[in-house]
This record gives sequence, structure tokens and C-alpha cells, in this order.
Amino acid sequence: MTTDTWRAVPGTRWQDRAAPMLQDDAVGLDREGNPDPTSTDRRWLWRLEGRLAVGATNDRLRELQRDLAEYLQETCVHQWDDPDGYHYVPPLSPTTPKIRQCRWCSHVEDVTP
Repeated sequence: MTTDTWRAVPGTRWQDRAAPMLQDDAVGLDREGNPDPTSTDRRWLWRLEGRLAVGATNDRLRELQRDLAEYLQETCVHQWDDPDGYHYVPPLSPTTPKIRQCRWCSHVEDVTP
């Protein structure tokens, strides 16, 4: 019996429980099916931060979530929603700036020419 035998049981591997975007080491796909060059490790860190943000049950976990969120935001390599880099909703007023927002850290930039 090898040490990997337990992995043959369905549902026992982390990949069986992970979202599809976390299951491959190559370029993954975002929720719209577009290529997402974010590394699997980085995607897992964002997933952990999200889970801790809503499920931290004590002060140590809440502090871990804050530290992880701060680290991820400081080191984010921004990913924009489309090739032009815009997550754009036509403004009600023509004076409203055109913006884009990072899909990971929610950083917003004004891209009005």
C-alpha cells in the first residue's frame, strides 16, 4: 500500500473541493472564461482571504485576515476585466470619469483621457 492510496477516494483531494479556477497550475480562466495569468498560489491566497473575511471566528483569525488582505493589496498585480482594461458602466453624466477596477483587490483608477 502506497502513501498516495487515500487520494484515490473521491472528495479527499484538495482539488476535488476547490473551485475550478484553483485546480490548475497553468494559466487559469476567470469567471467569464477569459485567460487569467494569476498564479494558482496567488488565487489560493485570495480565496483564503475571502473565506477569513466572512468566517474568522476569533481575534487571531481576524488579525490573520487583515494581514493577508494588506499583503495581497500591497503586492497585487492588477487584473482588469477586459483587454482594454475597463470595467465600464456608461455614466449618467458626461462629466463622470471613466474608471477601471482590479478584479482582485478592487483598486479603482480613473482612466479618463
